[in-house]
Amino acid sequence: MNSDAQSGHTAGTVRDRCPLCGQGRFADATEVAQVHSNVRRWKDHFSTVWRCPVCGSLHSLETVDLGPFYAAYPFGQRRLDPFTRRVFSRYLGHLLKAGVTANSTVLDYGCGSGLLLDYLAETGIRSVSGYDAYVPQFDDPAVLERKYDCVIAQDVIEHVEDPEALLSDLAGCVKPGGLLCIGTPRAEGIDLRQTERFIHSLHQPYHLHILSESVLITIANRHGLSPESVLRRHTLDTPYPFVNWTFLKGYLKRLDNTLDAGFEPPRIAKIATSPYLLFTGLVGYLFPSRTEMLVLLRKASD
Repeated sequence: MNSDAQSGHTAGTVRDRCPLCGQGRFADATEVAQVHSNVRRWKDHFSTVWRCPVCGSLHSLETVDLGPFYAAYPFGQRRLDPFTRRVFSRYLGHLLKAGVTANSTVLDYGCGSGLLLDYLAETGIRSVSGYDAYVPQFDDPAVLERKYDCVIAQDVIEHVEDPEALLSDLAGCVKPGGLLCIGTPRAEGIDLRQTERFIHSLHQPYHLHILSESVLITIANRHGLSPESVLRRHTLDTPYPFVNWTFLKGYLKRLDNTLDAGFEPPRIAKIATSPYLLFTGLVGYLFPSRTEMLVLLRKASD
């Protein structure tokens, strides 16, 4: 949903110890895979991904200068079109169910170009703010000095070198009794023996650390946050026809299996001539992959 990473690490070092549990080491890992990028320009770039033998989280071993990788990043082409509105309407439904109202104050951390902010404002959420260190329109850190009823961090935590430090900062922006929404890939749902099947969740080299559900909740608890609900679905999953992750993965695979293909004009003939795509387009929502999660965390009241 949001495409901007928080990088700033030094190229040339390695991530050979798990920063999440502090115990797992690459040297002891039994699950290791070479994973190519799912962005067309970098499809020949491979990263080593390993699973922490202690907490089950996934880590990208090599560090690289991510600046060139974010040049012409496919997610920058996203627009507030009918497809995106349907995805956002489903997302908003989860927030409303958790108690967000038109009078709630909402912060979207890592908001990119602000599409979700625009949608929330359109639907009547009166006080919305965005922060993204890499977008001049939203890089004012003053918004982080306030506290909010709801803080959203969609597709952010997997991009940072220190996920716990980020979660601590996010928790500090949440009012007592407020909500923190973390959307991120889910390590338990990814099989490193089938990297091509999970190539879009692995999203190398952009995803530095993919947290296991259990370690995310453990870290959240340390910062006064308790899980209210865990949705083990991709945020692109909706019951609307042809707006679900199972269909979209199949569609990308029928082309060149890069993210770029999803932002190009739709290839209707490819869909119309594929029984699988027609089937999953209509009922794919019933078959969630569980490779992603939306975790709603409640901050303890004073």
